[in-house]
Amino acid sequence: MKKRLGIFMFYDPEGIVFDYVTYLLNDISKILDRLIIVCNGFIGKEGIKKLSKYSKEIINRENTGFDAAAWKEAIVNHLGKEELKDYDELALFNDSFFGPFVSFKNIFKEMESGNADFWGLSSHGAVGDKEGNVYRPRYIQLYFLTVNSRMLHSDEFFDYWQKMPLFKSFEELGEKHQFIFTKHFEDLGYSWSVYSDTSDLEDEDFSRNLSHHMFNTYEMVSKRGFPVIKRKCFTMPKSVYLRYGKADTLRLAFDYIKENGLYDVGLIWDYLLAKYNVRDIHESLDLVRVLPAYFSDRLPKDRKIAVTGYLFYDDQFDYYLERLFALDKEIDVYLVTDTTEKKKKLEKKTENRPNWHILHMKHAGRDLAALLIDLKGCIRRYDYVCFFHDKKSYTKEHITVSNDFRDLLIDNTLYGRNYVRNIINAFEKDPRLGVMVPPGVFHGSYFYSQANYWTECYEGTKNLLAMLGVDVPLSEDKAPLSLGTCLWFRPEALLPLWKHQWKESDFSVEPFPRDGSISHCLERAFPYIAQSQGYYTETVMNDRYAGTEIADYRYMLENTVKAVTARERTDLRSFESFERSVSRKGVSGISGLFHGPLYESLKKTARKILPYETWMKLRYWKNRHE
Repeated sequence: MKKRLGIFMFYDPEGIVFDYVTYLLNDISKILDRLIIVCNGFIGKEGIKKLSKYSKEIINRENTGFDAAAWKEAIVNHLGKEELKDYDELALFNDSFFGPFVSFKNIFKEMESGNADFWGLSSHGAVGDKEGNVYRPRYIQLYFLTVNSRMLHSDEFFDYWQKMPLFKSFEELGEKHQFIFTKHFEDLGYSWSVYSDTSDLEDEDFSRNLSHHMFNTYEMVSKRGFPVIKRKCFTMPKSVYLRYGKADTLRLAFDYIKENGLYDVGLIWDYLLAKYNVRDIHESLDLVRVLPAYFSDRLPKDRKIAVTGYLFYDDQFDYYLERLFALDKEIDVYLVTDTTEKKKKLEKKTENRPNWHILHMKHAGRDLAALLIDLKGCIRRYDYVCFFHDKKSYTKEHITVSNDFRDLLIDNTLYGRNYVRNIINAFEKDPRLGVMVPPGVFHGSYFYSQANYWTECYEGTKNLLAMLGVDVPLSEDKAPLSLGTCLWFRPEALLPLWKHQWKESDFSVEPFPRDGSISHCLERAFPYIAQSQGYYTETVMNDRYAGTEIADYRYMLENTVKAVTARERTDLRSFESFERSVSRKGVSGISGLFHGPLYESLKKTARKILPYETWMKLRYWKNRHE
């Protein structure tokens, strides 16, 4: 039986040991005779306590040289050449992945049959050009590496680590270690292999090879037994994923391990929600849910559900009541309005409905004040709650533009009995789902608002979250997920809102501000508050609306591309070539399109030569990139 040594590199900027790390160590320590843990940088007392369950040899060093320097510290300074010879096998690994989805006991057992001198979990094909010139040979990706005795006991192996310099950048780490390690020892006569082989997917045109564990994750996990998902997958920009496919491979892999019970995805959620901006999470996992409007399961038993709302415009009462009358009778309804006259009108329209409650708000603040002052006392009695408010805008170019925003909000929140049932059952099936919001608005002049969904509210939202004790990653460059103050939620997901003692003076008085008020900040804050409580936010829409959404986006995208290519002769044979072509136009990336005679020409004749939506998209790009 082999005597195995493991060296694990840990790093976290805040020194926090998340449970995905302890899960990994718990699994792999079962096959290790000795484990050395090297911590780069600060680690808290609680983290030391967690790691100490798996090893008493914990080395703390300054955060320099990345994982390679940590492994070198253990191999060269802590162990030495002679002590390495006490072991038949060495596993070097770090904390850069979630897993395993297959026990390392089974992985090591399978790899023993191959008799390779060193092996990893995945590899990258040769990188070069279509003429066959190789710039980077095939290599094992070194987040996980196992070395067997023949190579482990050799002078070449120890000398490699002893002579290794202190790398100062990821680029240097890659070029002088990660990309050459495999070829270096292969040239010395040592054989290698990987657990999840992708050599059959490599291309004779070396410029077409890619990192399959990053950009083909679903096939790797579901078809090739790949036992981990790299953390970096969740931070890779959507634009990069779109170069390699539909950008859905990560979400499919995530769903696969969840649905097949291969791994507790709650361990992934714990890390993502603590470290990443909700917009990045939303994009990386395609957190858009389309639910049937006319077919559903029954409401779950023993769940208390409430629909709450604020109605200000009495000429729209019937529009909203029609939606509410269609709900299951088990759902309680709470409606708040601002005058006694409107209250009486609502009571008359809703008489003989015992589980309906009509409230009179005796203070300023409209919808958010109603939610946080008048409705707060009852909301926490429920498992799932919807909140909505009536929508009317007097500032839009056409009444249809305003009404369609109203319809967008309500149709994707309270479309009907079956749709609401489907929303509730979505919450039931996913305990980490905390908030569901309608999609963003992009028709008419709302299209231009996509350039800045924060409008005047970023600093206000930042201050609001700080007041509530919410500390999550926030960036003005990352658009908020929620607008319109229509949403479904678990009350516990928004706990900081219910704990705060809201007062009438917190909210604006009439005439209500068009932007920048605490209410405008609150409507953007819901996903961040849920994130702080360990819940994620999804965009939700009914399948009828989703068809319109897809058709409109397709039209807008096609006309934008036509406009750009027609005026600039841009090569669009691939997403990547488009980016390269645009970047050559000058300034920085796509902003080069908006300087000089081209932009001035478009500006003068935009309404004549371009669809309205296309011109607004170009203005969005201009504002974003200046």
